[in-house]
Amino acid sequence: MDDVEKIIARLQRRCGRERNARIAAEEILEQKSRELFDVNQRLAGLNEQLERQVAERTGALEAERAHALAIAEIDQLTGLKNRHSYKNALGQAVGQAASAGKFFALLFIDLDNFKALNDTYGHGGGDIVLQQVASRLKSLTRARDHVARLGGDEFAILAEIDAETDSPINLADRIVDVFNEPIPIDHRSADCGVSVGFALCPRHSSDAGELQRFADLALYSAKSKGRGNAVQFDVSIGSAHRFRLALAADLASALETAALEIHYQPIVNLLDERPVGMEALLRWRHPDRGWIDPLTVLKTAEECGLFDQVSRKCIELAITQAAPLLITNPSFWLSINLAEQNLRDEQLAAHINDICGRLNVVPSQIRFEITEQALIRDIHAAHEIMSELGNRGFRFAIDDFGIGYSNMLTLSRLPFHTIKIDRSFTQEAVDNHETRTIASAMINLGHALGLDVIVEGVETAQQAHMMRELGGHMAQGYHFGRPSKLEPS
Repeated sequence: MDDVEKIIARLQRRCGRERNARIAAEEILEQKSRELFDVNQRLAGLNEQLERQVAERTGALEAERAHALAIAEIDQLTGLKNRHSYKNALGQAVGQAASAGKFFALLFIDLDNFKALNDTYGHGGGDIVLQQVASRLKSLTRARDHVARLGGDEFAILAEIDAETDSPINLADRIVDVFNEPIPIDHRSADCGVSVGFALCPRHSSDAGELQRFADLALYSAKSKGRGNAVQFDVSIGSAHRFRLALAADLASALETAALEIHYQPIVNLLDERPVGMEALLRWRHPDRGWIDPLTVLKTAEECGLFDQVSRKCIELAITQAAPLLITNPSFWLSINLAEQNLRDEQLAAHINDICGRLNVVPSQIRFEITEQALIRDIHAAHEIMSELGNRGFRFAIDDFGIGYSNMLTLSRLPFHTIKIDRSFTQEAVDNHETRTIASAMINLGHALGLDVIVEGVETAQQAHMMRELGGHMAQGYHFGRPSKLEPS
């Protein structure tokens, strides 16, 4: 019995130990489970935080990427699309025209006198002009049109059009018209016209490169017509371009072979019709095309970068040929035309002074003619070169007086010695009383200001008599002599 009780007692102690061990194990397991749960909770929180941080960083990176792409496609000065964006948009537009049958116009816009504005108002003023140009272009276009600044003062528009209802020439004309209004710069107003050339896809071409070339040719044609014009491309423009390229090569050769000529037209005293001076006029007899119009020569020279060379060559040739006559006749003078581009040639004044010094020609015997149009387009440059040459004794005449924008303030601010009354007044004065009255007023005005007055375009004895009666002292025209080469002395 005692043995059984002992066995039972041992079993009870064993069961107690096992129960205590199980309870202890369960407590340990529960504790570890709680610890594991806490760890899992912390891991879940960390994971959620990590995912949030990854999402935030991904969003930030996407925003930075979008900003970088925007910067890469936006012109920072004007806020318009830039050249990179324009190229992509042009490629897409050409592709859509081919695949979806869409139509669009490519317009190139160029400011007509931006360099002069920069010179007058500085680069800060130039930036204001470009920003105003961008604003006006945006106001004329639709949200779906692509307006870009290509660089400098060059802009482009990709405008989707309806082949039946839209007319891109209307947009081009509106662009020209809106820039007839001056642009405000620091409480001043600046005239800033534009020229527009455009081509149509697919009408003119479905190739991006060719379309750009056609729009560029149209833009050149617009600028060659004068400022403030819009021109649509056509095949004749392409033919004219090929002609100009050939002519440019021939002009470069003419410079080297001394094929350019200077002819001289007499300027006479109206009282006795004796010559008192002469005007030098550029002439070029092309070996295959005959006489080339002087304006065509100058436009071609400007196109191919030879304008300064041609101008300086002609000035030197004129003074050199006239020098013997000028030296032997101290009261006789030579008149030479200066174009708008010459006014911006910073080395021209020194070049002219060197020529006269080398040939012993008195500067006061040289008169430079500048048109009203050239003056208004760049009056700052005109003042600079006129002051420099005037201080050395050279004289100036305002050419084609009466048909441009000159006023008494202009005449008083610039060192003019002569006005040349435009030929249109001479030709109409005989038969038109109003024109005769205006011509008389201009002659009297010139004399009142102490200026020499030359009447241009006198082709008949009747016109000469009329201008003499109106008080004219000097005249020029076919009645007194056509332009011709100087005879060797």
